[in-house]
Amino acid sequence: MQMTQSDSIVKCFEAFDFQNRLWIFMELMDGGAFTAMLEELAGDYSEGFCKYSLYKTLVGLQDIHSRNIIHRDIKSDNILVSSQGEVKLADFGYAVVLTQQQQGRKSKVGTVCWMAPELIEGKGQYDNKVDVWSLGIFAIELAMGEPPYISEHHTRVLFNILHKKPPRINPKWSAEFQDFIDRCLDKNVDRRWSCDKLIHHPFLADAEEMREEWCREFRRWQATRTDPLP
Repeated sequence: MQMTQSDSIVKCFEAFDFQNRLWIFMELMDGGAFTAMLEELAGDYSEGFCKYSLYKTLVGLQDIHSRNIIHRDIKSDNILVSSQGEVKLADFGYAVVLTQQQQGRKSKVGTVCWMAPELIEGKGQYDNKVDVWSLGIFAIELAMGEPPYISEHHTRVLFNILHKKPPRINPKWSAEFQDFIDRCLDKNVDRRWSCDKLIHHPFLADAEEMREEWCREFRRWQATRTDPLP
C-alpha cells in the first residue's frame, strides 16, 4: 500500500513491529468495507450509485495496473468507503508485482466467488485481467446484493465458474450495465477488456457526476442502521 500512494488507494501512513505485534496506521474510511452496505440494501439503490462505485474502483485498479501490480482479491470486503463519497481499494495481502522477468503469475490466491477462470485452471500464467474478472463479480454484488454462488460449497463454486456461462444481472438494470459486466466476465482473456478500455465504456460516461447521488444513498443507508456511524 505504501508503494501505491494514490487518491484511489487507502493510505498507509506507517507500519511497524512493536511488542511482537504488527501495527498499521491507515487512513480512516468512516463507512468501512462496502460489504455491509450492499448486503443490507440488497440492490435497493440507484444505478447511478452502482456506476459511481464501479468507476471509482476501476480508477484504483487502473492505477495499480499501471504500476504492474495485480491486486488478486478485488471484492466488496476490500473496497472501503466514506461518507464523503470516497471509494478506495484496500487490503493488498494477495497483491503481487509483475516484473520484466516475470510478466505473469501462476499461484492460486484470492477469494473463490471472485476468482477468474484462468486463475482457477492454473494451466499457465495469468495477468492483471484476473482483477477485471473480479471487478465484474463486484458489479454483480452491487446489482444483486451478493456475488454469484455465495451459498454453495467452494468446490461447486469453482465448477460453476469454469463450466457455466458467466452470470448476468436482473433485467431491471440497464443494458449498458449488463454490457459492462459482460466485458469484464469474458472467459476469453484476450477478449476481456482491460481497465484502460473499461474506463471509457459508455456505462461510465457520466459516472463522475454521480458522487452526490452516491452520498445520498450512503446517508439513507446510515439512517436505517441500528448502529449508525458517528
